[in-house]
Amino acid sequence: MFSPNDLRIWLAIVLSGIALATTIWGVLQARSRDNSGKIENLSERVVKVEGSIKGVEREMAHLPKKEAVHQIELAISDLRGELSSQTKEVSSVLRTINRIETHLLESKT
Repeated sequence: MFSPNDLRIWLAIVLSGIALATTIWGVLQARSRDNSGKIENLSERVVKVEGSIKGVEREMAHLPKKEAVHQIELAISDLRGELSSQTKEVSSVLRTINRIETHLLESKT
């Protein structure tokens, strides 16, 4: 059958194979653990980013839309025009009041 020397050789081969397999398994597990940690970190970051995006979406929901902003711009432009014309009218009224005041002051003397 097998001589003790043959048995020793086969035992050495089997033990070497087991040692090699264990080494390979350890390397693969280490990479797997590294990747698991990285995936966990990325998952945490994704959760934080999703929370931030939801916050931004909530804030954006309260902001006026493009059309509303355009309507506001048009209304402000109209108000500027009206204010300009009212300024001219007020200045002419002020001149009239100044003339009346001057006339009243001169007629008292």
